[in-house]
Amino acid sequence: FRSAFISDSKNRLVAGNTEGQLYMWNLTEPKKSVLLATRHSPIIDLLEYKSDDQFVSVSAEGVVIRWKFTPTGIDSVGYLRTGHKLFSAQFAPNQTQLICGSDNGRILFIDTADLSKAPIVISRPEFKGSHVSALALSPDGKSLVTGSSSGNVLLWNLGNNRLNGLVNFLPSSHAATVTGALFSPDNRLIITGSLDGSVRIWSR
Repeated sequence: FRSAFISDSKNRLVAGNTEGQLYMWNLTEPKKSVLLATRHSPIIDLLEYKSDDQFVSVSAEGVVIRWKFTPTGIDSVGYLRTGHKLFSAQFAPNQTQLICGSDNGRILFIDTADLSKAPIVISRPEFKGSHVSALALSPDGKSLVTGSSSGNVLLWNLGNNRLNGLVNFLPSSHAATVTGALFSPDNRLIITGSLDGSVRIWSR
């Protein structure tokens, strides 16, 4: 399994794997799993939508689907084929705008409330053609940290579906692909991990 989440109602666990399968467990009966769907390419992330009865899946092949729980399983209520390979994803605080890291140094802003809209695609020379393999949004929603397949970690100002400027190229980044990034809850620290086996912590 590549990604999982527990719904706000606390009684569902949903997980997705690299074979594109979605499974659900009722946590009152955790030994029983239900196969929900197999129509997805390899899943990189599952994120709970702003409504507790919906969630969003993101695939490595660039497919974003919004799902709704039903009495018998799930139904698709929105579908977007972005045309880009995706490596990382995170919701903005409103839990409708999805920010995704893509190939060739691109970041996509996707409105999951209306997946008929084309994504906003941002390409920055700072990425130098590497993949945006990890990203994280600050708790106040004003900053974005990105990690790349080249091992670099960048901190950005964020606003209005745009990267408003590079704040800092974090020194002594990683020697291999960055696999994860996050901000501390108090917004003072940035933590990243890499395939080189290192975890780095920066103070803002």
